[in-house]
Amino acid sequence: MPSNSSAQTRHDQVDETKICVKIPVMTSADVKEFRLSLGMSQARFGEFVGVPVGTVASWESSKRGPSAPSQALLSIIKERSVQVIEARRELSNAVDSARVYRTG
Repeated sequence: MPSNSSAQTRHDQVDETKICVKIPVMTSADVKEFRLSLGMSQARFGEFVGVPVGTVASWESSKRGPSAPSQALLSIIKERSVQVIEARRELSNAVDSARVYRTG
């Protein structure tokens, strides 16, 4: 049987491996603002994040905002979507520049 000190050491090691991440709170208004910033309907946004349109409508209503796990998912999607949108914009500008150069 292990001594208390070895049990305590294992417990301390487990505690040291825990990760704590602060999730930004996303209110109903934040969800709607994010969706509109992407220029998406509720149905399209639902497809984009992988939930039914009714869930998006519920998140955006004052009845119920997203749950904590949904807020975490939405925060990750929001962070990554900005990067994707910026990359698409840069690509579009490069394509437009190439067209101007060819027709120039």
